[in-house]
Amino acid sequence: MMKHLLPAAFFLGFTALATAQNWPTWRGPNYDGISTEKGFPTKWSQTENVAWKFKLPAKCGSSPVVWENTIFLTSPGDGKNQVICLNRSGEKLWQTAVGTARSGKHKKASAANPSPVTDGKYVWVYFKSGDVACLDFNGNIIWQKNLQEKYGKDKLWWDLATSPVLTDDCVVITCMHSGPSYLVGLEKETGKVAWKIDRNLGAPVEAAQSYTTPVVVSQNGKKLIVILGADFVTAHNAADGKELWRCGGFNPTGHKYYRSISSPVVAEGMV
Repeated sequence: MMKHLLPAAFFLGFTALATAQNWPTWRGPNYDGISTEKGFPTKWSQTENVAWKFKLPAKCGSSPVVWENTIFLTSPGDGKNQVICLNRSGEKLWQTAVGTARSGKHKKASAANPSPVTDGKYVWVYFKSGDVACLDFNGNIIWQKNLQEKYGKDKLWWDLATSPVLTDDCVVITCMHSGPSYLVGLEKETGKVAWKIDRNLGAPVEAAQSYTTPVVVSQNGKKLIVILGADFVTAHNAADGKELWRCGGFNPTGHKYYRSISSPVVAEGMV
């Protein structure tokens, strides 16, 4: 899945559409951008291999997530952060506002760069404004809070893009910027802070800023959260956020502007 920067969502027709694999988070079920489905088209145009189009309210940087017959999108619209739900035919089922939109700085960015995440019962969203919310599949807000109001303003030089991820019990969000950096686990159904861990690793100036999304993996029956940013890879216990190990050396010259943008990938026991 690629991030869409134009104000339209496109879905391509393919043979396995009716029974397609769920795509519950940015980069898919294994955080690697790989789908097990077959029969995708290899070329398209404005009309060729396009099943339908849906015009979004405004430009956004987030990717859609899919659970069975339900598609979730985020976008700015009417000065608000919007969560939009479609069916697989491209028909809008509902649209819910979550807080006031904060415009992007870069011309290709927006108030809605982080992608949603879903477990098939709820969908969680996060926006540049700091607003994070849990909604049910009917568009009702279960809970909502603003992390920047609670823990301080976003000090990224560019546009917040870290997507939320799910552990067994929490929705996890990382904040890595030129200020107190942290990762926080919010209880899925209540939004209550289950744990919060500081992540200040001494990276200089803009190198302390990161736009990456964590990866949740299983190791020996336990869930880990793997994070790249601020010149380090760190691994954390998904149950309480505590750091288990770290690996540095990614900015050996201490370059001031060596920010991290790409998210890590985990495969065959390696990060």
